[in-house]
Amino acid sequence: MSELGENIFKTFWQSSKLKCVACKQEVQGTLSFICLPCKFLIHESCMNDMPMQVLSSPFHPHHILHPRPFFNAREQVRCYACRKKVNGFSFYCNTCDVDFHVSCAKYRTRATKHSCHPHNLLQLGKSIIKGISCHACGRKTCNDSIFSCRKCDFNVHPKCIPLPSSFEHKRHLHPLTLTSPFAEDDSRDYYCDMCETERNPEIHVYYCAECNYIAHIDCVLSEVLEPPEEMLLDPQRMEENFDDGSLGSEMILSVSFHPHPLIRNDDYEEETIFVCDRCEELCIGSRYSCKLCFFDLDNKCATSKDETQKVREVKTIVNHFSHPHLITRCKIGILQTEPDFDLTCMACRQRLCGIIYACTYCSRFFLHEFCLKHIPEEVQSSFHPQHPLPIFPLPSESGPPCKACNEDVEGMLFFCVACNFPMHYSCAKYQFREIKHNCHADHHLLHLGKGFFGDESPQCDACGEACKDTLFSCLKCLFYIHLECISLPSVVKHKRHLHPLVLTTLVFENDYEEYYCDTCETQRNPEHDIYYCKECNYISHIDCVLSEVEPPEKIIQCLIPRSKGN
Repeated sequence: MSELGENIFKTFWQSSKLKCVACKQEVQGTLSFICLPCKFLIHESCMNDMPMQVLSSPFHPHHILHPRPFFNAREQVRCYACRKKVNGFSFYCNTCDVDFHVSCAKYRTRATKHSCHPHNLLQLGKSIIKGISCHACGRKTCNDSIFSCRKCDFNVHPKCIPLPSSFEHKRHLHPLTLTSPFAEDDSRDYYCDMCETERNPEIHVYYCAECNYIAHIDCVLSEVLEPPEEMLLDPQRMEENFDDGSLGSEMILSVSFHPHPLIRNDDYEEETIFVCDRCEELCIGSRYSCKLCFFDLDNKCATSKDETQKVREVKTIVNHFSHPHLITRCKIGILQTEPDFDLTCMACRQRLCGIIYACTYCSRFFLHEFCLKHIPEEVQSSFHPQHPLPIFPLPSESGPPCKACNEDVEGMLFFCVACNFPMHYSCAKYQFREIKHNCHADHHLLHLGKGFFGDESPQCDACGEACKDTLFSCLKCLFYIHLECISLPSVVKHKRHLHPLVLTTLVFENDYEEYYCDTCETQRNPEHDIYYCKECNYISHIDCVLSEVEPPEKIIQCLIPRSKGN
């Protein structure tokens, strides 16, 4: 190696904690191979043990995974198992288009069937679960192991589901105790004494300290019937789950319409949302929950003496392409009457009302049922006619500003990757018209309605007041102006119609949700003001009339301008 190469290598080596692309462990002090231009490092032992393919990964058992190198990728590639960024190369399923870290693809885990979730749950250890929240208690302190469904992004602590903390099993003389992950020696070969196969020292086990007898959780549970009610109220489990170390009797509730005891959860500080399984309404804060089947009641339904109200037998929960988590059908109900209620639909950006779908996992994603049924996976937008805009779900953080309204996109993003053009769904599908007016001579003005801006109203540049209804706008210059603040005729005589046309707001001529201009015979936006003849029910776009209006003497009357705001 040249002197220059040695200097580059030393600088690179000392500047960061270098990790092997295969096992994700630090490479210092071990024999490794390195490619300096690509910052690619791998232990010699990991390279020698690298399989040509992974025949059956527990995270993706249906297809064979093949190695795939990639460097300086334009987009971040994330591991399907741990959700973290993949560098260097991955194991890849071409059929499903998913990538895995080498260590994740080969990760040794067990699948457990439990009544708390419809799919098998994988038990994952600390090398994979950093920063993952528990679906039951909401805490991010999953520092040892969790049960996880990667398909639904459902994660739960072992102590948050009804697993017996200690009980007698027919295959062993002494009681077996649920124990945190541990390694009994330094041999790196760890086995389950029940099935006599290898076990992962990162995951919880059942353990007898007297005999040093260790068993997989699923090996034990496979021979145990449905957990009895006393397991839910196991004193040891309650001590682990509650900060004060005790659970008062006033926090346990039995109701006639549910077979298991309900335990009160007070989540006022975190404002956790949930769906009540009796009234089917979206609720925030305190609730009574069944840890066995994730059954929730708000305080009103839990303490109600009315036994006639039925509990819904089946929750409507869907896996929709607009969001990475499962979303639940519910009613917005009494929540919308609260003064500080500000939840809006991620599609239309209007205030929530009626039947909606909510994500109770991230507590940030809501859709009107009507919007959910009509959202496409791709939008052809008038704001960006060059390319279609496919949908990209945003699981938590806000996205970039929308190119149309300049507000941050939340929940779901419609995005042209080629042009770096992000948009809200409501903006991407919005129908607008252009007019040329001397109040803003440099650019055309777009005719926009309140559905474009959601609950936010821009300020008129002429009078200074909020534009709460329709307006004209130059989005490039962030110029907004009221209809009344530009010199438009309120009544005109147009050469295409016998009678005078009157400038009118919001005319709905039928219930078909399709509205047309009688001048150009194209669809119109029902939010926009139009020129209208009531006698003939003749409707025309403003720009269609103004482009062909006869001489000034045919302008019968003009709008009265708004007065300047103080």
